[in-house]
Formats: sequence, structure tokens, C-alpha cells
Amino acid sequence: MTIYLNDLGLVNPLGEDKLSVWKNLNADDFDGLVEDSELITDKSVYCGKVLATLEMVPLQQSAYDNRNNRLLLTAFKQLESSYNHLSKGLDPSRIAIILGTSTGAMDDAEKQLEALLNGKPLQDYNFLNQEVGGGDHFLAEYLNLPDSIRYTVSTACSSSAKALIAAKRLLENDLADLVIAGGADSLCKLTLNGFNSLESLAGYKCMPFAEERNGINIGEGAALFLMSKQESSIKLAGAGETSDAYHMSAPDPEAIGAISAMNQALLQAGLKAGDIDYLNLHGTATIKNDEMEAKAVKSVFQETSPLISSTKHLTGHMLGAAGVNEIAFCWLAMFNQENYLPPNQSKVAKEFADLNFVNFENRSPSKIRHCMSNSFAFGGNNISVIISKVTDDG
Repeated sequence: MTIYLNDLGLVNPLGEDKLSVWKNLNADDFDGLVEDSELITDKSVYCGKVLATLEMVPLQQSAYDNRNNRLLLTAFKQLESSYNHLSKGLDPSRIAIILGTSTGAMDDAEKQLEALLNGKPLQDYNFLNQEVGGGDHFLAEYLNLPDSIRYTVSTACSSSAKALIAAKRLLENDLADLVIAGGADSLCKLTLNGFNSLESLAGYKCMPFAEERNGINIGEGAALFLMSKQESSIKLAGAGETSDAYHMSAPDPEAIGAISAMNQALLQAGLKAGDIDYLNLHGTATIKNDEMEAKAVKSVFQETSPLISSTKHLTGHMLGAAGVNEIAFCWLAMFNQENYLPPNQSKVAKEFADLNFVNFENRSPSKIRHCMSNSFAFGGNNISVIISKVTDDG
């Protein structure tokens, strides 16, 4: 059974819609990282902020008003006409909403807690806003889908990629006819200070796979796909999921789970390693993650060399929203054929020199049919997703 990615809406540090994100993803002089001195006390850090004006949550849903839901609504508004077309005549109970997030609306909860600690009473605060499932409740109410299947996946950095696979299973098992799938995460003090405590934050703009890489930048964003069995030009071809549980926050240096996830994705998609034209790497720019992922790529693609890059130097690590946004970058690369592929930052360490990185200097227009995207989360919660351009032969 073929499951299609019918349309996409997204907002992240590169822009507020498909056109602006794709333009800035390929620009030689643009990145979405800005300096911030408020998220961590007495320290300035680079992070990926969404600077676009976001959609406002309707007044009748003011209890759900927070930055995460504004990000979701901004992404959904880009899909609204496609949603109206695809949902026409469907039983509303068979329209599902599956999201992924890591922090949810934690930034709003932080503000409320700060006010409470300063002796101010809570003002009409909806405690659902600090639960990871608040976004799917919001969208279901916004779209008047009270009886729909809806839930949120929270597996750290693999959350929103896993939401797409959960949506795929609903469609394959005839539990839904149309799924809104994706995720959102917003910047907050909890994650910035947490990664700072782990000594994982970069002291400058992050540099995936560079010799001098020293950590990540955190970002925010949202992306939503409309998924169905109704034919479209791009399909979700396959996915592989593993959980190696090697360590709470460090990746398995042998890359066993990552290798297995990529191989499972190829098997499910009915593809060989040589069929993959482009691979969007998890590429966090931490020492251990990049070493592990490079080992995994070399193991899976022993006899071929797909074009690869990490895009986190342009957006920061969007945590629970990273997976779907990076799959969205692959979707955009397919949708905009004969355009440049997303670049890695240019200073690649010697130990990774045998990998086929796309960078600003060596880019050329590329036609691609099959893309893979990796998301490797804390606890070894791994997922690799393959999306493919639909042709006359399938």
C-alpha cells in the first residue's frame, strides 16, 4: 500500500513557508542562528529562532494560546486549502492528528512558574499547555474533530519523524483516511539550560562534522504533512526504527542501532543503498554523535556514496520538531527539481573526508528520486525515513 505526502506546511528559523524556507536553505549568505542572552543566565548562546510573525490562536480557543500552538497553526494555515480538498466527504472521525514534540509549551509554563514564584497568582492558566499532548487537542478543537484519533509522540529528537510513521500505520491499517502529521517545538529555558549542564552547547554557530565542532545550537519550528492514500507526487517509502538504549544521552559508538534503522528503512522501501540520492544526517555537531553517524553511513553505504549533509548549522537542533522539518527539506528538494541540495557547513574533518558532503563550494543542481533522513534521539531512540518521488513505474 502506498502512503503519500500530499502537502506540507512549515515554519522554522529559515522562513515562514515553503517558498521562503527553500530559498534560504539554498542561500549562500543566510542562516537562522541568532545570539540570545536571555535563555541562559549570564551566558550568551546562538540558537535558531523563528522571527516570522506567527498566526494567532483564535479568541474562542484562548485557553490553548501558546507559542507551540502558534507555530502549529502557522504551519497548518499553509495546508488549509489542501486539507479542505482532501477531507471533503470524509467521516471526520477518520481524520487523525499525530504530532511529535519534546518540550511542548514549556516556555509558557516557565513564565507562569516565574510569576508564581514572584507571588503573583496564576491567571486563567490552562494546565494542558504544559503537557506534550496539548497541540493535538488544540488542532482537533480548531478543526472540529472531537472524535478523531489524536495523540502526541515524545521520544526526544526522533519525535516528529516517528509521528509520520505512526500516521503511516494508521492509514495502512484502515484506521484513518487522512492524517495531519508532524510536530513542533519552541525555545525554552529548560532545554537550553539542560544542554548547557551536559556541556553540549556550542560556544559559537555549530559546525557539523568539522574538526573543531564542540556542540549544538538549539532551535525551534513546526512542520505538518497531510498524509493519505490519495495519489500525489511524493510518497513515504519506508522507515526503520530501533532503540539501542546504550546510554541516557550518549550514542552507541558502534552505531549498531543507527545502522539497523537505515537498513530496515531500505528493506521496507524495497531499495538498495545505491538507490539513495541524498541523505539528510542527524548531524548535531557534537563529537560523539557525528563520529557514530559517520560510522553508520560508511557501514550502510559501503559500495556507494550518496550526497549527504546536516542542516542543523542553518536552523539549530529543533529537538522534537527536527525530524519532520528535515524530512520536509527532503520533500522540498524533490518538489523543486533541478535545485541545489541543502549544504553542510564546509569545514569537514579529515576523518570524514571520504564521505560525499554537499557544501557551499561544490554544489550543483541535482535531480533526486529517493531521500533518507536520520533522527537519532537520547536513549538510542533511532529512526531513518525514506521518501521517494513517484514516477510512472511507481
